[in-house]
Amino acid sequence: MITEERIRHIEDMVVNHRHLGYDSTKSLGFTVFAGSVDSSGNSVFLPPGWSSTKTATGTYVVTHSIGRITYAVTATTISLNTRATSIQIAANSFTVYIGNSSNTAGEDNNFNFTLIY
Repeated sequence: MITEERIRHIEDMVVNHRHLGYDSTKSLGFTVFAGSVDSSGNSVFLPPGWSSTKTATGTYVVTHSIGRITYAVTATTISLNTRATSIQIAANSFTVYIGNSSNTAGEDNNFNFTLIY
């Protein structure tokens, strides 16, 4: 059963971009992580043990240790003129591709992400 206290705790963690590492055996039944990466590929905030790097213009790899591909990731950019065009997942990383909103050209930008598994 999800209590009011747990809901308030989750809301606080999301608002403050902190790790929501609930064990999958708990009542929520899933684990949520959130993070932020700057346009140079540096971590603004990542869960402990995770890393990020920029590999090309508009291409960023976030490395983790989940060890499986049964998760979902969403990413949003900071600028109104860019968007996350696609996300490719792997067992221990995911790649975020950011492009200009008006064409397909890759473009560097800060982004936030949420990962659920």
